Amino acid sequence: MKKESESKSFLLESALKEFEKKIGSTKDALIFLSPASIVFLGDHTHYSDGLIFNATIDRFAAVIIKENNSKGVNLYYDSQKVEIVDISQVHIENSIIRGIIKLIQNLLAKRVLDSSFDCVIHTNFLPMLGVARNSAVLVGLMKALNSLFHWDMNNDEIIKHTREAELDTISKISNIANHYASIYSKEDKLMFLDIRTNEFEYYSLNSDKYKIIICDTGLTIDCPEVLCNERISECEVGVKGLRLYVWGIKNIRDVSLSFLEKHIHMIPRRVYKRIYYTVNERLRADRAREEIKRGSIKGFGDQMYLSHRGLFENYELSCEELNYIVSETKSIPGVYGSKMISCSGYYSSINLVSENKAASFIETISQKYKEKFNRKLSAYLLNINGGIEEKRID
Repeated sequence: MKKESESKSFLLESALKEFEKKIGSTKDALIFLSPASIVFLGDHTHYSDGLIFNATIDRFAAVIIKENNSKGVNLYYDSQKVEIVDISQVHIENSIIRGIIKLIQNLLAKRVLDSSFDCVIHTNFLPMLGVARNSAVLVGLMKALNSLFHWDMNNDEIIKHTREAELDTISKISNIANHYASIYSKEDKLMFLDIRTNEFEYYSLNSDKYKIIICDTGLTIDCPEVLCNERISECEVGVKGLRLYVWGIKNIRDVSLSFLEKHIHMIPRRVYKRIYYTVNERLRADRAREEIKRGSIKGFGDQMYLSHRGLFENYELSCEELNYIVSETKSIPGVYGSKMISCSGYYSSINLVSENKAASFIETISQKYKEKFNRKLSAYLLNINGGIEEKRID
């Protein structure tokens, strides 16, 4: 079902060929495979010390790097030459390239980086993975530099650098959970991260039993970064208002549902809905943890459905086509949960499906979508991956 062009081995082979074409011999080069992650629960709680369930999937940034003697940085991202320029003065539309440039500039400014290197970054990401692609690239590059130049940074130091560069380029929609996942994820495990404490736990989700299927409507979202940042601003306005009634509220993590409901008339309706979603999403993530602790994948999936409803009704991010897909999955055998993918420029859903029903699910939902909207639905079958890998050149 998975195309060869989407496989890890094909990506590695393509990246090596790209390096040889753009730079030359790969002798003595290092290779890192940095996986992108996807959020199951906890969307839009990351900027308020929330709780997030996510996992890395088998889509990667392949980073090939070696030292050179040219006293300069020679770097390519998906065949595009990356010039280390002042991004405050030069318009660069691609946020991933902006992040790469910012990371290198920060390292140069802090005198961490004082050597030259050649690097090719090649990816097989799905575009609907959104900002998780940025994090995977930055983590892969930082890990590669750390190894190449023997800096001996620990993972927390690496995350500090990559997160700083991402915040500088995409602002508060940057999700630190993506950085943690790209480094710390384990194969066939969901990762539960408490962003306030940066503590995390693992919960089993075996790829032999369950598959992740992304359904893409083919519809795009105009300016998703602007949309997400609007939601962040609305939540910040609400928190400022609620602080007038109780001392000690740092952010929405400190707001209980009962307190919020008592003060429904004290903040604008729109702002109330945003905070109502975020408070409940934190509670859903916590309930999902209890469900998966007792082995109930159905209970976990039920929270995904509730999350989608909240994203639609209170965060106002979904659309008719996506709502239809999520709703229809409830009647398809083998589906445990479904919800929209947030922080993406594409109206797409993540679906948790029984492995032995994956093929029939794709066939059924694709047919239903075609009949309803006279439009093709694209579906992608994915597995839960581990964290970043270092590869050797044979």
